Amino acid sequence: MEEALAIGISTGVITFFILTFTDIIPKSLWAKHAGTIALYCAYPLKMFAMILTPIVYVFERITKWFTGAQLIPHMSDEEMESFIDLGKDNWALDDGEHERIKWILELGDITAEDIMTPRVNIIALPDTTTLENALSFFLANNHSRIPVYSDTVDKIRWFVTLRDIVSSSAQKNSQKSLAEIHIHQVLKIPLNQPIDTLFELFQKNQK
Repeated sequence: MEEALAIGISTGVITFFILTFTDIIPKSLWAKHAGTIALYCAYPLKMFAMILTPIVYVFERITKWFTGAQLIPHMSDEEMESFIDLGKDNWALDDGEHERIKWILELGDITAEDIMTPRVNIIALPDTTTLENALSFFLANNHSRIPVYSDTVDKIRWFVTLRDIVSSSAQKNSQKSLAEIHIHQVLKIPLNQPIDTLFELFQKNQK
């Protein structure tokens, strides 16, 4: 009984010291003096990296000799997410920053189909709409650009911007139809197009 009590007490004391001196105090110090601690750690870490560089080089050469491929440092998505979560847990990132970074990482898993507007919710104009009516439509719906279709909303081939309408209306062409002015062709993409590459495509085409 005394031995079990001694083991219990020693376990409790050790747990207390471990939590206090290896978890609570280091995290509190890091939260309060993160910049200072990072500067002090930077030089030893840099020196440590320089010391290990020859060893890393040797292992890379051995790996290349056996596999025929060069070892390329790579961080998996799971490792990256764990690293970001660790930053939040250590108060290096606030909740907003944490969510934004996680959202950016998830862009590669989101496709164009995931963010498409359902057909029943599409707000569009027929190409026979006059500029005057189109301007009123823009003002009523508070959009910067609206799809334009021919015959049916299933045939959306163009889009028109508020700037296009205002510019053409200023030339006393308010009774012209959308089909009679310069409007933009829509960019057709596959449903499985990843969002991150879609952003790049939009930037190149300035859509």
